[in-house]
Amino acid sequence: MRQALTTVICAVLVIAGAAACSSQQEPRVTGDRPTASTTVAVPASVAPGDLVVAAVSWNGRGRVFARGAVQAWAAGDRAVSVTGSGGWRSQVIYGIATGDRSPIEIEVTDGTTVRADVRRWSGVDATTPLIARSTGALAPVPGGGRGLAVSVAASTSAPSAIDGRVVDMSRRTAPVVAAAGGVTVQTLLFALGPSDRTPRDPLREPFAPTSIWNTAIGADADYVDARMPARPGGDRFAPMPQNDQTSIIETPDAPLTDVRYSSAGWTGRDRCEATSRTFFRVPMPRDYVVPQSTDNEGASWLLPGNRTVLQSAPLARCSPGSPATSLDVSDPVDLHGDGVTRGLGGSGLTGMVGALRLGELRPSTAATGPRHALRVNIDTDRQLHRCPDGDCFRWPASTSDSDAERTYGSKGSAPSAMKMGALLAIPLDVDIESLGLQTVPGRQIAWTLQNYGAYVGDSAACACFAFVTEKGPSGRFADQFRDDYGYPFEQRISTGSPWTRDMQRIQQVLAVVDDNAPDDIGGGGLPAQPAPAPLAP
Repeated sequence: MRQALTTVICAVLVIAGAAACSSQQEPRVTGDRPTASTTVAVPASVAPGDLVVAAVSWNGRGRVFARGAVQAWAAGDRAVSVTGSGGWRSQVIYGIATGDRSPIEIEVTDGTTVRADVRRWSGVDATTPLIARSTGALAPVPGGGRGLAVSVAASTSAPSAIDGRVVDMSRRTAPVVAAAGGVTVQTLLFALGPSDRTPRDPLREPFAPTSIWNTAIGADADYVDARMPARPGGDRFAPMPQNDQTSIIETPDAPLTDVRYSSAGWTGRDRCEATSRTFFRVPMPRDYVVPQSTDNEGASWLLPGNRTVLQSAPLARCSPGSPATSLDVSDPVDLHGDGVTRGLGGSGLTGMVGALRLGELRPSTAATGPRHALRVNIDTDRQLHRCPDGDCFRWPASTSDSDAERTYGSKGSAPSAMKMGALLAIPLDVDIESLGLQTVPGRQIAWTLQNYGAYVGDSAACACFAFVTEKGPSGRFADQFRDDYGYPFEQRISTGSPWTRDMQRIQQVLAVVDDNAPDDIGGGGLPAQPAPAPLAP
């Protein structure tokens, strides 16, 4: 709990939809507890659903926290130094107004003086606001359309320059304000749309707003280079990306199907043959078939009541109407819960969590990628750190592969941060435009990896890099992808296709969010995207 602050001197100014406030106090070094704070009056014209943008400047290097007036504060970008200011820094934060008229409270964890200037705009999409960020010109956005560009040039002694205008997102957009005295200008691009936040469908966008899958990367996250190569294992035939398909079966009214125990697992033996009793029953359409294979074949079934799913692996059902088989089953997972599954797979993170779902990565959603963390499988022999002492996984993973102590890192030299369960992301200060990505889905994947990241959930069992994707009675993500773009999701490096090259470029800039933890999900600081809307009942 943060302690109350003392010796605060604050003057508040509210003019034409803007507010400013500064405070000073005696220094106090208290780690992540605040050392200085200020309160800012909410602009008189603000209405519920309006975008509220604040430029925060302070004489320190700590983190910014904010509360009040908006549904969930987020950071537009990492903090930047204010040129010639003697150690001052600035960060742009934003949120969607609730209609609460109480002052905005802003705190910093290092420094003695903090200043905040606030502006508001209406007409911004309250559910999915932030599209892009830049410290220079904004690159054209795939799909175009109209958006709101807001630029900020910080000041330590006078109101910061904050202005915005509606722009054509298909064109390159210059900053809306000029840089005075060499100050860095930060520009944010927001989507236009309805001001009310539509509750999420838990079947399509599951788990609580605070879930690891729905929490964006922190603006002050600590990154460690993952040292992932463009060509895993030097193999030009490596899949890039590989497609790890998981069955998501959301048919709670379908006939109950016996799932029998099979010890075949990943031994190569026939999974179609049960080796023991029926150990659970689930609703599954009679015609849904999963042939024999050695793939991961995770599965998730929505149970009657539409609130919980049961997860299992590996699933096989080799003919219509027959019983299915599997090796292991999870406890029921609450779609309104934290989404941290345990016990199955190489990490315990399994089933539907982090999967690329039907409806995602489509041309119609080209402006951004999926707004949730993904789940990936990697070449654990080369890309995870050696762990002969058994320290082979990190939160939120609850386990590692049974042969982890012997195989993880046995063919490589990965950094110590690279363990099963690691959160991988493109650092916020990497300009996605500079990567030279050539495909729409490549840019979407990069957007998601920079804003939400991807959890290492399993071994790819090859020199490759895999995303988990949905298949099920409603269709296959891979089929949707091919129909949309005219080429397959899974390809090999040897094809030299633009899609594969995009995945190679992305893999090379991935870093571990090293301070990802239960009390700092996504790493330190305000998240780079606001928390999602609440779930529908």
